[in-house]
Amino acid sequence: MADKTDKTYEFRAKLPKYVRIAALAAVAIIVGAIILGFYRERNKTAFRLKPEHTQLSKDVIAEVNGYERLETDGEVKKFYVKADHAKTFSDNHQELDNVYIEVYGEGDSVDKLNAQRALYVPADDHTFTAYLAGDVGIQTRDSLKINTDNIVYTKKDETAVADGLVKFERANVLGQSFGANAEIAKKRLNLLRDVDVDVVSDESGSASSIRSAKFKGGAAVYDQNSNTLEVNGGIEAHLISPDNVRKTDVKAQRTVASLSPAVNASQPSLKTIELFENVWIETTAQAARQSTIETSYAFYDKTADRFELKNGVHMVTGTDETTDIKAGDATYDQAAGNLRLGGGAEITKGAGYLRGDSLYAVLSSVKKVKNARVSGSAYLRNATADRTTEITADSLTADFDETQQPTNAKASGNAKATVTPTDKADYTLLNLTSQGALLAAFRTGGLPSTMKTDGRSTIQLDVPNGPQDAANKRVTADAVNVQFNDNGKDIKHAEAVGNAELYVDPLKASAQNYKTTIYAPRFDCEFFPGNNARECVGSRKTKTLREPTVSADNRGTQTLLADKLTASFSEGSKDVETLQADGQAKFSELDKNAVADGMSFTQSDQTVRLRGGEPTFWDANARAKAPEIDWDTRAQRSYMRGGVSTTYYSGKRTGDAAPFGSSDKPVFATSQSMELDQKNPDGIVHRERSRVAGQ
Repeated sequence: MADKTDKTYEFRAKLPKYVRIAALAAVAIIVGAIILGFYRERNKTAFRLKPEHTQLSKDVIAEVNGYERLETDGEVKKFYVKADHAKTFSDNHQELDNVYIEVYGEGDSVDKLNAQRALYVPADDHTFTAYLAGDVGIQTRDSLKINTDNIVYTKKDETAVADGLVKFERANVLGQSFGANAEIAKKRLNLLRDVDVDVVSDESGSASSIRSAKFKGGAAVYDQNSNTLEVNGGIEAHLISPDNVRKTDVKAQRTVASLSPAVNASQPSLKTIELFENVWIETTAQAARQSTIETSYAFYDKTADRFELKNGVHMVTGTDETTDIKAGDATYDQAAGNLRLGGGAEITKGAGYLRGDSLYAVLSSVKKVKNARVSGSAYLRNATADRTTEITADSLTADFDETQQPTNAKASGNAKATVTPTDKADYTLLNLTSQGALLAAFRTGGLPSTMKTDGRSTIQLDVPNGPQDAANKRVTADAVNVQFNDNGKDIKHAEAVGNAELYVDPLKASAQNYKTTIYAPRFDCEFFPGNNARECVGSRKTKTLREPTVSADNRGTQTLLADKLTASFSEGSKDVETLQADGQAKFSELDKNAVADGMSFTQSDQTVRLRGGEPTFWDANARAKAPEIDWDTRAQRSYMRGGVSTTYYSGKRTGDAAPFGSSDKPVFATSQSMELDQKNPDGIVHRERSRVAGQ
């Protein structure tokens, strides 16, 4: 009895301990149940209800396993609902597990929806709203597939709205975004942010084929009616050819990509891409850059492999030796290599430069300029170590070699070529202008070889401002042909044909400097090194005018006529050194005249030498003939030798130098030689063995 009592007391003493253990176990079971519940529900997304659905009934009126329902309007099927379990509430909304819904359109078209759970809320006119959660899938009547974790489908306007990660695909168009709004009836999918879309086609073969086009951006609209994909908000695109050789990377603020419709079961492929604002396009082939384009607007036609570029264009073509291209607008046929530039265009390649109102260029396979055609204010510049060649015209065409040096150029309309030496102290500046056309050929390395013109043309040679008698030269003719030395540095020979004029203009005015103009049907000129004229030969009836740069009473315009005129120039001063007239030569200044078969004028002593035929000199006072007559135009003296015959028109003016000095009748005199002071016609300075007769 005592043992039993002791055990009772012992149990009572330990009872609080047992209660605590039991309580802890109960708590553990409850916590485990909660954790298990959270674990089981971890993938179930809570429904995000519209405001009008936040006060749904909580009174359950029916529960059904294996639920199915077909909604019709007469004999017209509207939608079909199927679920593993359906719980119906007093306001007729339902909670559905493992749900499948079909929404019927015209004909046999149907939209299909499925999810792990759904909240079905009926509405009037056989419509409803379905809140779908957990592995939601939609397949529209137009083959668009959408997958996400939570979506709200509204039957009335046939829209599906998701605010989480959405994945979609239709044929070969697939991608994802964070948040989407599918307008199923309008066949439009609005992708809200963080868009990533791929267009993968089965194209092959052509140069412009695109196997994969990938677009990324802030937001996008995929419109099945227009077959377009519009991406906004700092987009990026990557286009890859089927052989993985050509890749094009694109950046812009907005793009609209157009897809060609699927034909004969082939996949729809990219057709065009339209790019807006801050556009950047770079194309590479075999990892080598082909071109980089920066512009405000671009339209790419894949079939033609053509870019239409507007509102300011900057292109860089090539890999190592790049070509820089700028224009207001451009059309770039990428595969063909054709480039059309407008709105003020320019191309820069190293020291080479092209510019004009509009420009058409053909690029090589490595995107170097092969040839170009420039219209409106055309300009070409090519610089070498020794000189810079510039050509301007109303329009211009040019061909280029692999090093991007010009091989030839044709300028038309107000054409002008300028060759400027690097060392201006040693070389004469060459300007060649033509009212018609100018054709320039270049040697290897871009040095000029020949320049030919058709139309009234001028060669202008401007010398450095050096010696006192330095002079510029200008040749004008109906056509000009300039040949450069083999080193391509300076002129070797120049031809001026048709109504030619040679004008020599001293840089400084002085008593011994004259402005010289020579007229001839043709000139042939040879040159010293440094573009400096050595000799110009005018042929077939020439006329030379020499105007003093400083006026004086005893000075006037000198005129020299001859069948042929050779002007030789000083290498130092670049001015006229000698004038050689041959064939029926005649020289005159004021009232003084001279004729002979040949005459030579020497700039250093300002003397005209008459030789050949019957050299004759006369003025208002006298007339003289002699085999040799030297006329010093500066000292106003004449030297006659070899049997002189003179006539004095007034005996009084001869003074004691001739008989019959008091007579006014002409006086004739002969002598072996004679020196006449033309400044003082009353006196003969020197006479040998003379005979004088008066009449």
